[in-house]
Amino acid sequence: MSKADEADMKRLESRVNKKLAKINALQDEWHSLTDQKMSDQSGDYEAEITSIRNEIDSGFEELKTLMDQYKNKLELRRNREKTAERKARTHRLIQVGAAFEAGTGLLFETEAQRQELIEFLQKIQFGAHYRQAVQKVLHGE
Repeated sequence: MSKADEADMKRLESRVNKKLAKINALQDEWHSLTDQKMSDQSGDYEAEITSIRNEIDSGFEELKTLMDQYKNKLELRRNREKTAERKARTHRLIQVGAAFEAGTGLLFETEAQRQELIEFLQKIQFGAHYRQAVQKVLHGE
């Protein structure tokens, strides 16, 4: 991830944390006012309580938007990383294939030729595993 991406993610995370703190403070104020209303019947706190409740609801909507932005940026970052890994793997496989063709002097231009090579290499691999298993049995390992 680039430094700009990291900085962007940290700014977004900071905004989320600030919004959460504000919502928590508003909820505390709302609880305090509702407690006051219950203990003090003479005061009219209804308008203030409703206003705070609306602010809290609005804060949650903003928080949801911020969280969606954060998730989208995180998904984009993951996709970029996967793409980079896939490109690096493809490049590596092309280099290995080119080195193999150059080393053997053989060209594998058709799918049938590539399939024959795969089958041959699998037989060699199976043979090596078979030989190792036999050695283990013979030597009591």
